Amino acid sequence: MLSIFLRHINLISNPIDVFKFFYKKNFAKKLSRFYKEWSYQFEMQNKFKQAMKVIKLGIDNGAEPISALTRTLNDLEVRTMRFVTTT
Repeated sequence: MLSIFLRHINLISNPIDVFKFFYKKNFAKKLSRFYKEWSYQFEMQNKFKQAMKVIKLGIDNGAEPISALTRTLNDLEVRTMRFVTTT
């Protein structure tokens, strides 16, 4: 089900609202991919703080695999620093 949703997310005008809706409905709360894709939507808008919050939310909720989220968080921190130093 998550794969189908993610395949079509770019057709939606405001995907972040859809992620929030699904989160409130407990959809995919235990899947790290859900948080990674949600975070990516923020990152594409240069909203790095919100992107990190989403990844940390996934870690706090015990989403699996947790290693994917910790790796994503580390990578996101590096990209954030690059963005900050180049702007």
